[in-house]
Amino acid sequence: MSDVRTPDDIATSNDADHDPWWGDLDPQRVAERVTTVTGDAPITPRAPARRPVRAPRSTGGGKSFGARVATEISRSARNNHRFRRIMVATVITLIVIFGLSCSVGVIMLNNLVIRRSAELDSLDTSRKKFRTDNAKLSADNARLSSPPRVTALARKRLGMIPAMKMAQFIFLDQDNSPAAPVRNRRRRLLLQRERAAEAARVNATTARYQEATGSTSTPTTPPATGANSSSNTPLGSNETGATP
Repeated sequence: MSDVRTPDDIATSNDADHDPWWGDLDPQRVAERVTTVTGDAPITPRAPARRPVRAPRSTGGGKSFGARVATEISRSARNNHRFRRIMVATVITLIVIFGLSCSVGVIMLNNLVIRRSAELDSLDTSRKKFRTDNAKLSADNARLSSPPRVTALARKRLGMIPAMKMAQFIFLDQDNSPAAPVRNRRRRLLLQRERAAEAARVNATTARYQEATGSTSTPTTPPATGANSSSNTPLGSNETGATP
């Protein structure tokens, strides 16, 4: 077999630092040489066993739940380009939606302000109109309640006349109408005394007349201006007028 190599050939083909007894220390080169000599399948060297390292437990005191989730997402997104594209598209979509919402809100707010301004203008116009009507009604009230107009309407519709400036007193005759009641007791007593004196004077005059003429007829007295006199009425002895 031409492919079989002896240890001497292997020793001469190695470098100067090669150990002729132990061969090459590199596992890969040793496997290749053994395969060349024996013709068997290559032997893959095993990696040295490592002690498993336990992952530290999360106590929850150092980071919040949101921070841990963000950390896990960032770790998984390092090698996932599709997830990155989805996240970028989601962020852009949210930004666009937020901008559109702000625009719609601003437009609605402007419409509300314009509507309220129109209502305020309408109320201002109504207030001015009411003030004008109030001033007109006040002028009409002053004109209709003026004394000359009230006097003219009373004279025209009710037949009334203005009262006289000076008061007039009407004296009633004793025989034609009863005397007006006197509320004051003192005045009543004075009135009775005056009536008694007037009756005595009339009786004395009648007696003198009868003595002078020698007749028993009653004289006719002229009308007096006093309150106890009667117009064209003879006073007899039995009509003294001293009624209380």
